[in-house]
Amino acid sequence: RTGLIQSALLSGSADAGTMRALAESILDLAEFDSAVIENNLDQVLHLSVVVKWGFQAPRDTDPAVMKEWARVRGAFMRVLTSSICHARSDSTTFSAASCSKVAQCAAEIVRVEVAAALATVREQAEGRSRPFGSHIFSCDVVGSNTLEAGTFLRLMTDSAVDFNTLGAFYMEVAGLTIELMSAHLSPDLCYANLGEGGGGGGSPRHGVGVGEDDGEGDESEGEAEDYEDPRQPILEAFFSLSSKLLGTINPQNLNSVPPEIEDFVASIVLAVVLDWTVSTGRANRGFTVRGLDPDDPATLVLLDFLPAAVQNGSVLEKVALQFESFASSQSVASFSLGPGNGPLATAQVTPRVTGAGLCIAALLSGASGRIPPWALEFMPLTIKGIWTGLGADLGATQLAAEIARGCCFFTASRAGANNTHRARVLSGKYASRLKPKAWTDFHTVLRTCAQSGNWKDMKNGLKFACGRKKKDSGYKLKPSKRTYENSR
Repeated sequence: RTGLIQSALLSGSADAGTMRALAESILDLAEFDSAVIENNLDQVLHLSVVVKWGFQAPRDTDPAVMKEWARVRGAFMRVLTSSICHARSDSTTFSAASCSKVAQCAAEIVRVEVAAALATVREQAEGRSRPFGSHIFSCDVVGSNTLEAGTFLRLMTDSAVDFNTLGAFYMEVAGLTIELMSAHLSPDLCYANLGEGGGGGGSPRHGVGVGEDDGEGDESEGEAEDYEDPRQPILEAFFSLSSKLLGTINPQNLNSVPPEIEDFVASIVLAVVLDWTVSTGRANRGFTVRGLDPDDPATLVLLDFLPAAVQNGSVLEKVALQFESFASSQSVASFSLGPGNGPLATAQVTPRVTGAGLCIAALLSGASGRIPPWALEFMPLTIKGIWTGLGADLGATQLAAEIARGCCFFTASRAGANNTHRARVLSGKYASRLKPKAWTDFHTVLRTCAQSGNWKDMKNGLKFACGRKKKDSGYKLKPSKRTYENSR
């Protein structure tokens, strides 16, 4: 039946009734004993061809077919979930080799889904009135009323996977996902945002998206009313998977991550640094992609991922090198490390310390209002991770904090031909204007936490550096993580 439906889909002759019957058959299959599924696993996994087809379906596909395809996708997800659950409860009925096959099948679907999401965002950036994917990522197809984007990524997180099993897949999907994270950043980023002066502490919740007016131009045509941005649920699932994979590494040998994986982990961290320091979440110069909403469960999961990522010193080094490459590719006259005016340590400025400084700058900017107040309670663990990545060296960590406070871009002014320069401090509007005592208090808390090992108090240190608690920020309370569940 799968082969017949696949042929019909390719020829454009498949109807909603046939797709509905397939969905019901797959749902029935999910009720079978795991031994039956494993004995016929190759045939079961072949159903993925229909799931992958939906993410590549032409814009003019019958909406009724797309809705029934959504049920096929949900049903297939249930079969795979059932297989993984059986494997957890009874390893004798579902082998490790079969689990690996399930994970690889899910990986193939994820590649197609993330590529479709990226194609959609790119066409939004070009101002297309009906971008590719607007018929896929909607509430009744891949969305809140059915099964959200990123579901198969979440399945892999729940599987017993490691770098050896999914290393190549992770690198491919990481590349696509990093592009998704950065899709709202204008290609002319530094002139559009960095040249505005001031700091990066503004809330992006009112960022301009497709179909919204920023007050500086004509309103463009927007996406369909039921369109649901797939980036947030995909990112949440991706950060979850990344944390799981990093957790498989021997904690006594943090530098055992394969170098090629380190590159991608550093790229994720850099994307976060850019989003929290230089992005305002607003569209710029006709670039019509909405900024990511930080008041989302994806931010919650990201804050679980960051401590594991930055405790690897090689990742911190690569963040610095990648940031330097980014800066040189932008309309930036120069980049200065600072330092600030606090108690300078005797540590040497190295790429590792510079990368740590950029990460601390992102935390300071985030705590200044770029991300929600509820996120502040999770940031001390990231500071601890940075301290670990610097070899538990207090002096290097203090120097990184100085770099964080003072680092800035200098961009050529758009005001005239005299080519004057304007500075953009990356740590936000509060840290760069602190009185000496407040910054000294920050260092005092940092030193106390490093000596006592109680990093929870670092929350107060961040408050010292970021203008205390933000009232009336416009953010919500801490969200709950997505469940990625599907009902019949």
